[in-house]
Amino acid sequence: MRAHGPEHGLAVERVGVWGASAGAVLASLVGLTAKNAELEGTVGTDLDASSSVNVVVDWFGQSDLIANSRRSWLEKEILAPPFEGPWLSLDDPADDPELARAASPLHHVGPDAPPFLIVHGDRDRITPVGESLALHDTLTRAGSPSTLTLLGGAGHEGAEFDRPDHLRLTAAFLLAHLTDGAK
Repeated sequence: MRAHGPEHGLAVERVGVWGASAGAVLASLVGLTAKNAELEGTVGTDLDASSSVNVVVDWFGQSDLIANSRRSWLEKEILAPPFEGPWLSLDDPADDPELARAASPLHHVGPDAPPFLIVHGDRDRITPVGESLALHDTLTRAGSPSTLTLLGGAGHEGAEFDRPDHLRLTAAFLLAHLTDGAK
């Protein structure tokens, strides 16, 4: 995007990413791994373009794939089955903890993380709200800016996320961090 955005009339000096659920995991990883040379890649013609982003919006994403995949016998009976294992091509993320940590945003947090807006519903039965709380706490302990919003009554991908007031909040956060006056 940074390499070819100007060809399409896009301003690429400041870039933000926004994802929900698994997309939030990917958005968070993009925001937290920009300085990891192993993840920059070696394919393509635009290897000199920065992959860093200036702001991340994470809606009800997982932050620790091992922790989120743990279920009691009762939770396994009444909740949706954990998706983390199949996502990593494993029966259980605990089978390859190194891979699970590498795919978990929580394990990439550092003081140079961009600002995060983390939003989670307090009725989420797919991804426990503790996943967002853990990411927010880890970011703030590292000295990185993080804003956490809990949406009352919202489940995983609940309609509450698409309310005009919530979308305005999200847009305002992005604009605040992507405008010329942002740091």
